[in-house]
Amino acid sequence: MLKSLFPIASAFQDIMLDALNEKERAVLDKIFDKLIEHRHSWPL
Repeated sequence: MLKSLFPIASAFQDIMLDALNEKERAVLDKIFDKLIEHRHSWPL
């Protein structure tokens, strides 16, 4: 079940990224940069 959902989620993500304007994309980039920067403190 999950396996069949991943392509859908991926396509949805692509559509969402296309819909974002440059400003929103820059904000998301900053968020992801922070997440990656602090990944060593994730409780995983």
